[in-house]
Amino acid sequence: MAAGDQRIRGTGARVTPSILSMLGVQPTIGRAFQPEDEHDNVVILSAGTWRQLFGEDPHAIGRVVTVGGRSHTVVGVMPPSFGFPMSETAFWVQYRFQENPKERGSTSSAVLAQLADGLSTEAATTEANVIAQALRASGAATASGGRQTAESTFEVVRLKDQLVAPARRPLRVLMGAAVIVLLIVCANVANLLLG
Repeated sequence: MAAGDQRIRGTGARVTPSILSMLGVQPTIGRAFQPEDEHDNVVILSAGTWRQLFGEDPHAIGRVVTVGGRSHTVVGVMPPSFGFPMSETAFWVQYRFQENPKERGSTSSAVLAQLADGLSTEAATTEANVIAQALRASGAATASGGRQTAESTFEVVRLKDQLVAPARRPLRVLMGAAVIVLLIVCANVANLLLG
């Protein structure tokens, strides 16, 4: 990523316009993506990237930066505490759906959505796979030149579960150790009271 003479390396994320409002966060300066930005090259910077490229200049909104060889207009800067999907994400650009049927299936994407009230993850998984099957039926033959493409399936997982999954076992061990220490302390206090 570059702005004038300043160049930095950073990982970006492609997101849809509704992601920030769904996560309940807005840029500290500037604005979030808008649906009408779909055909414009716009970018939202992390607070760290804004600091490195523009020295926290509030007039950075509207300036042009180069991302992957393309010019993008800065429309917003996120709060320092915001890091999605990773804490080191440096910028966010608009996700564009592939309009060319030949390009369908050539990329993979993670989908983050908000479940409707009362909808279980199992029901959402079933519904997502029904939609995927309908999409495959309508576009798979075109995308593969008449051949059936490999089928993919969806599995709906709660974000909290996905974030905690790698640490679940160590957390359980830690909780067990804390309970044991608490029992030892209680036993010691009981012995002192009896003594």
